[in-house]
Amino acid sequence: MKTVEQKTTDIRRISDLPLASYLVALDIPLIAVEGPPTRREFVFKNVPDAVLLGYYSGEATVSVRKLFGAYRDLKGLTVQMR
Repeated sequence: MKTVEQKTTDIRRISDLPLASYLVALDIPLIAVEGPPTRREFVFKNVPDAVLLGYYSGEATVSVRKLFGAYRDLKGLTVQMR
């Protein structure tokens, strides 16, 4: 049986831009951006549950430069696809 740190979800859809930016900054594979212009979903592959727990608990760390770069890039994708 896998522990919490080892569990991953094959495909995860995220509509929260800050969370999606955090995942991109951690080099989690972004495989698609889907949905209508007013409600984009970022589709990620192999997101470890421990990464999400760290984000929501406030214990996660990531490079600020990578985080803001990812946020800017994802925000651009949502506007560009309209």
